[in-house]
Amino acid sequence: MSRMDRIQGLATKAVSKMLAGKVEKMPLARQVEMTRRLMYARPMGVQNTRANLLKENGLPSDILRMAKQGMSSEEIKAFYWDCEEFVSFWTLELQMEEATLDELIRGSLENG
Repeated sequence: MSRMDRIQGLATKAVSKMLAGKVEKMPLARQVEMTRRLMYARPMGVQNTRANLLKENGLPSDILRMAKQGMSSEEIKAFYWDCEEFVSFWTLELQMEEATLDELIRGSLENG
């Protein structure tokens, strides 16, 4: 592990502890704004952000949390896809398609 990776890991842990539980309570548009700022503040930010969102503790954990709160897969999809900031971030900056989100939701609910 490179020195830069270690520093980035420590910074991520510090931010996570500082914001523990607060991010989930923010509106999705605000979460997107914060993620966008953090993403461009580090090398390989777009690639790392994309990878982190797809990991088990990224969007899949949020999807499972929403499902446990009683939301259907359609409601979970609408939560993300009805937010213009999220759609722009997902499609333009992360270069992912709507079908990727559909598959992520389906896979998370099947495997969760």
